Amino acid sequence: MSEDKSSKTEKATPQKQKQAKEEGNIARTQDLSMWLTVLVFVFIGPMLIRQLFDDTTLQLEWITRIIEAPDLGTATQYFRSGLLNSLKIILPIALLCMVFGALGHIVQGGMKIYAKRFKPKWKKLNPWTGLKNMFGMQAAWTFVKTLVKFAVFGSIAYFAVQGTIATLSGSGRWAIGSLFGITADTAMAVVRDIAIVGLVIAAADYAMERRRVDKSIRMSKDEIRRESKQQEGDPHVKGQRRAKQREMGRMRMMAAVGEASVVVTNPAHIAVALKYEQGEGAPQVVAKGAGHLAKRIREEAQAHEVPVVRDVIVARMLFKLCEVEEYIPFELYDAIANVLAFVMRMSDLQRTDRVHTSPLRHPDYNGVDLPEDLSDEALGITAYARQAQDEPADGPDDWRAA
Repeated sequence: MSEDKSSKTEKATPQKQKQAKEEGNIARTQDLSMWLTVLVFVFIGPMLIRQLFDDTTLQLEWITRIIEAPDLGTATQYFRSGLLNSLKIILPIALLCMVFGALGHIVQGGMKIYAKRFKPKWKKLNPWTGLKNMFGMQAAWTFVKTLVKFAVFGSIAYFAVQGTIATLSGSGRWAIGSLFGITADTAMAVVRDIAIVGLVIAAADYAMERRRVDKSIRMSKDEIRRESKQQEGDPHVKGQRRAKQREMGRMRMMAAVGEASVVVTNPAHIAVALKYEQGEGAPQVVAKGAGHLAKRIREEAQAHEVPVVRDVIVARMLFKLCEVEEYIPFELYDAIANVLAFVMRMSDLQRTDRVHTSPLRHPDYNGVDLPEDLSDEALGITAYARQAQDEPADGPDDWRAA
């Protein structure tokens, strides 16, 4: 068993941490909620207690009046008023104490009830395990924590009482009201100081609990390898990994649009971004997309002042023949050269103020009927075409007659 524990040298994986949390094996100390509640009472309590004292005095006056002149209706009215006034004073402090008590649990792992913690564990009935727990590190820490509490709390109370006694004994006679006020203030000061120290001890206790939990869920290298293999075979994990890779690829692609030389669009539901640098051969496709992705490419181009040119045929041919980071094929050299020359002749204002119509003319395309190999079905974008019909295009022409 000791050899098994000594091999668990690695920090728990997120999956292991999640499993431990589901089993209720989380760092938690009850002291945090308790001392937060006490501290709230210390800061708000005196004001509310003073109001409660005044209300009680008023109720005693009412009782005296009822005794002197008994009347059921008046007594009922006094009782109702006294009860409502008391509730108005007591409920706020009770609610605040409950809120801060719950907050103490939430910051340590939420208010969730872990059913697995209530399942019987027969190994807990093992006397040897019980003896180890009695004399283990956890028991030693609990003992030290208790000693510190007694010593510190006792010292705070002792010095506070000593100071109050010195004040009272050295100033002659005191009125009963003044004595009560000084005693109450001293008591509140003692409770306040104890609560602050208690919070510090609770923080240390939480740190120790956290260390204990982290140590209890450590894993061996072999366990990490087995878990990794299991996750690799999990379809859900594979799907998440692929989705993350696709999203990262899209982010890189969107970043590349800002460095493009031109974006050729369908215009509404296809967009292809090209980058050309003199002396580096053919233009390169840095981004392409259909539907919502095409819209994002157009928006990114406009944000970075990259010119956008409408050309149904060229956009569809680029979409069909090229993948991202590929150079354009030879058959598109002349067409793209004309588009780039058209863009380079523009002034800075012309390049970015609108979407431009391509300078190219395609004799075989009448503006309505697409070549069969460039149709929506051939490119696999039928759904995007239907979506584009419901969206405004980037100019006066629709997506079929750009």
